[in-house]
Amino acid sequence: SELLSHIAEFGIVFLMFMIGLEFSPEKLKSMKKEVFGFGIAEMTLVGGVFGLFFWLALGVDVRIAFIIGSAIALSSTAIVLKLLNENREISKPYGRISLGILLFQDIAVIPILIAISIIVNKDANLTQLILKTLGGFAALGVFIWIYGKYIAPFIISHATKTKSDEIFIATVLLVVLTAAEIAHFFGLSYSLGAFLAGIFIPTFFEHKHELPEKLASYGFGFLIPIFFIHIGSSFHLDALTMEG
Repeated sequence: SELLSHIAEFGIVFLMFMIGLEFSPEKLKSMKKEVFGFGIAEMTLVGGVFGLFFWLALGVDVRIAFIIGSAIALSSTAIVLKLLNENREISKPYGRISLGILLFQDIAVIPILIAISIIVNKDANLTQLILKTLGGFAALGVFIWIYGKYIAPFIISHATKTKSDEIFIATVLLVVLTAAEIAHFFGLSYSLGAFLAGIFIPTFFEHKHELPEKLASYGFGFLIPIFFIHIGSSFHLDALTMEG
């Protein structure tokens, strides 16, 4: 189970990097409506409806009810982006809206986790948690910009000069995993770090057209089904019947 977990995480990181390659900072800036408009609307509507249901109909504590509602409002980035990417629909209007909502959901996970921490640990300092989260976002943004402009292109360019596809692929994966690990170090998700790396690294890389083609040829998509196998193996049916 632990081995599957690591392989599954690697698959999601790689998928998010591949999705990031199809975007640019300029394109991301143009998606404010999709990210904040549709993203906030989806989380508010779905989370609010289910939160009210658990609170009023089932008598769950109001704070816990709306956290549950927010969790239900989240979608699987792995499932949605994989389908959109395979069908070449991610650049279509509904694909952009879906991606915008998913990006906002990734951001919304942070305040949800902060809310859970406050409920579980009543001594938790709200201001400190918020400042820590904002600091993590800011630090990751600065790191990815420096990393994507100076470090990663330098390393990948030298790997390209070897004329070896194996060295090139290994180097790109090292660069992606480094970005993902740094994001995790700042308290954010691996996939967010990989996605940002996919957006910013090609901006400063002269051979950026080679990245998607060479990476796709190695068929790393087989890692995504392992993610779902891991989820399935972690699910216990007796939890539904409250037994065991």
